[in-house]
Order: sequence, then structure tokens, then C-alpha cells
Amino acid sequence: MFTHTLKEGDYGYVYSKKVRLANNKPELILEHTLKNTGSKLLETNVMNHNFFVIDSLTTGSDFTVQFPFELQAQPTKEQSAAQVKGNAINLEAGDPHKKNFFLEDIKGYTSDIKDYQITVNHKPSGTGVTILSNRPIEKLNFWASVKTICPEPYIHIRVDPGQTFEWTTTYQFRARPREIKNQK
Repeated sequence: MFTHTLKEGDYGYVYSKKVRLANNKPELILEHTLKNTGSKLLETNVMNHNFFVIDSLTTGSDFTVQFPFELQAQPTKEQSAAQVKGNAINLEAGDPHKKNFFLEDIKGYTSDIKDYQITVNHKPSGTGVTILSNRPIEKLNFWASVKTICPEPYIHIRVDPGQTFEWTTTYQFRARPREIKNQK
């Protein structure tokens, strides 16, 4: 468990983050608690940085990022090597060096927490991770580089003085099936 305490004028909080593994499941769970100990409202958007690397593979068309809703994204000023198609972000094939893999202000989600279900897949191996939360998406961006894929879902936090706000983020991992060899 990590805890950070701040008191600065009218603002104060105690923030705790507990990192744990689920029993008998390939899951990592982050449990967050923010208690407002000041006299003013705390209100902001927050996200976990999701930097996913699978087997040190280069980012490219073998990867997809899927959502439970149809994505809506405005074109960026530069041509993006990440393209929205239906409910997925597909990455361009070829050398990703010097390419823009950024999509900003993606829409299509609702205030239903079921929309906070983001899956990064490596298609050839079946390896991947699904990100879930018990809070709805407030804002959504996407970024990637040569070696990492980063869906950026934000949640909205509003905590009145004396109140506590809690949220959980769960990462469900899938690995490729292992071949079992007979040992002699």
C-alpha cells in the first residue's frame, strides 16, 4: 500500500493506492482511496499510465485495441499510424519510427461503467490484457510508440470536504498457451 498525505492551505487529502494480485487468476488490481481532509472541493480527472509491452515486440499491425463501443475520433493535424475502425484502434504495419500514434479526445463511450473495458491484443499469439474499472470513462486518449501501447482512459473525481472517493482498476492478463512436453 502506498499513501500520500498533503495539507496546503485550504486543500488537503490522504491518497492511498493498494496494489494486489487476485487469488488464482492472472489479474492485477489497483485499489485507490482519496479522502478530502481540506475545506475546499477536490475535483479533477485522473488516469493510470498504461504502458503495455508484450514480449518486447515492436508496435504495429499485429496489435489491436478494442472497446465495447463504437469509437469516434477526429483526425489529428498529422497523419496518425493509429486508425479507428468500429470499436477498435488498429495500428499501421511497417516501421513505426517517426510515426504519430496519438489519438486525442476519442468519443463514443457513455456513463456506463461497462464502457470501461479496454482490451489490448497481440493477434498472432493471443496474448493480451483487458483493463476494467468500477468508474465510467470521463475522457479517452490513445498513444503508442515503437515498443509500447497506451490506452489512456480518465475517470472524474469529485470529493467534498470530509468525504472519500474510491475507485478500482483491474488488469486481466491472457498469455499464449504453453506447449507441455513429456519429460522422460
